[in-house]
Amino acid sequence: MADVDDVSILEQSSPDNSGKEFMIGFMENSIIKRKDFDIELFITTASSSKVLVRVTAPKTKYPHLNETLQVSNGEVKQLSISNKFRHIGTEFSSKGILITSTDEVVVYGINKEFYSTDGFLGLPTDVLGTKYFAATYAPATRYCLILIVGVHDNTNVNIKLGDNNGVRVIYGGITYGKGDSFEVKINRFSTFQIHSSGDLTGTCVTSNKTVSIFSGNIKTAIGRGKTQDHLVEQLVPVDRWGKRFLAMSTPDRTAGDIYRFIASERDTEIIVKFQTQGRRTTSDTLRLSLPGHWTYKWYDSNTLLSITSSKPISVLQYTVSQYNDLGDPSMMIIPPIEQYGADYTFTTPKYSQGSYFNYLLFVVRNSEKTWIEDKW
Repeated sequence: MADVDDVSILEQSSPDNSGKEFMIGFMENSIIKRKDFDIELFITTASSSKVLVRVTAPKTKYPHLNETLQVSNGEVKQLSISNKFRHIGTEFSSKGILITSTDEVVVYGINKEFYSTDGFLGLPTDVLGTKYFAATYAPATRYCLILIVGVHDNTNVNIKLGDNNGVRVIYGGITYGKGDSFEVKINRFSTFQIHSSGDLTGTCVTSNKTVSIFSGNIKTAIGRGKTQDHLVEQLVPVDRWGKRFLAMSTPDRTAGDIYRFIASERDTEIIVKFQTQGRRTTSDTLRLSLPGHWTYKWYDSNTLLSITSSKPISVLQYTVSQYNDLGDPSMMIIPPIEQYGADYTFTTPKYSQGSYFNYLLFVVRNSEKTWIEDKW
């Protein structure tokens, strides 16, 4: 648990991840053994009454998906879905999955395979946007990915690849490299996945109507270790980015964590104040000159970070591969302080090969630390 003295946590109305409509998709994952793991949805609600939830994919004839379930306050329902809803390579499809409900729910998805699992927090359609910057990891053991899911018919999408060496996307018989742009047109439930052996971080996706975007890697190692995992997050649109963040290192690890910072505007200055256990507080100043430009820092384990920026940014935390300790790679979007909530309901997924330890990380005002401890 991290306690906060010098950062003001505002109580204000801000976009959240609860909603009545979600449009999601699942990216490619690595299949090592033909275990045929389903992909999974977890759905919960804070509503005081029972909520009826429907999950459909009307543009996909096979496999058929039309499920209805009820969820109550504090309850988490799990729904297994055929892994044929995953995408493969650079492809167009109609694998968009629509989730609708009679009251607000929270949705998160798990893309699980043998030794290759990651999850994402679903974003309702009312907080989606028309401009995104992707985040992946390189050097990629397996391909970097971006998945675009159509929310509206007749949506024009422009994809401008990030300014990274090794980016290579083949679409329509044409090979595109770093800094190149191309356009696609998608409809509601349409899906378009691109993959590249080079880093797609900083790739800008813009559209004339709101779209749902996911990015990550099929499977990759991170850092000095060799263990690999699937990476995925549903991306937050640029107009929902923030300027103030708090983060902490992954528990019970010794290899540290990698933090990546992506700019939304020109001439962005980022100040990272960090304190590793037993040491004094230190700071780094980072500068990004153009939208989509990014940088990263590797911070030791047992470190708390306070991040502020002159203009809105996206911050991602990468858990590194095993290196003299236990743990596999993952990628997580760090929410800005402006989007903190007062209550959360969630569960943890089952591991494909048994069980493992689960951790909860709290960031609270120092004055409220005792209240949290009393609850546990």
